[in-house]
Amino acid sequence: MNISNLMFGGSGIAGCYTPVPQEQALQTLKKAQELGIRAYDTAPLYGAGLSEEYYQYLDPECIVSTKVGIISKTKNSLITSDHVIWNYTDLYKLTTEEDTLPENITRYPVYDYSRSGIEHSLQDSSERLRHSIHCVRLHDAETEEYYQWAIRDDAVGTLLRLREQGIVQEISLGMNNPEYIMIYSYKNILIHLIIS
Repeated sequence: MNISNLMFGGSGIAGCYTPVPQEQALQTLKKAQELGIRAYDTAPLYGAGLSEEYYQYLDPECIVSTKVGIISKTKNSLITSDHVIWNYTDLYKLTTEEDTLPENITRYPVYDYSRSGIEHSLQDSSERLRHSIHCVRLHDAETEEYYQWAIRDDAVGTLLRLREQGIVQEISLGMNNPEYIMIYSYKNILIHLIIS
């Protein structure tokens, strides 16, 4: 297996920083492959699944990583107890559920660190990607509330089971806060590695 030293991140092509037309996003992916990039990272959060949909056009030999812990739901499927990521929607200048997403974004990001949420997220990602998933990362469980949820529902244990079952080859953390990366590393992942 030949993996490039660079990994292409999929948030930009999904319009997370500025709107990107589909044709431009697909041309960007094509150029990245022509330049030899073979590793690609994405998440259901990026364009509420749009980035993953674009990745279905990757060459089969490309290595794809995605994330779990945040699922995408249509507005009609939202329920009161859902933890919708309203502050995420500031990427689209939205502030409340009364606002609507741009036309090409049809799903809302919702936190879900439960075992069923992680499995559901990975299944949805697989359907959008239409590509094998090499690595799955636990995404943004880096506030006390979401850390405790991930611990309570054994999110890391779920990732380990997915790897043991051969559904993915690698697992990791997809977070921005180094404090929580260290907490998971020492208090959670090591415990699982010792007892598994």
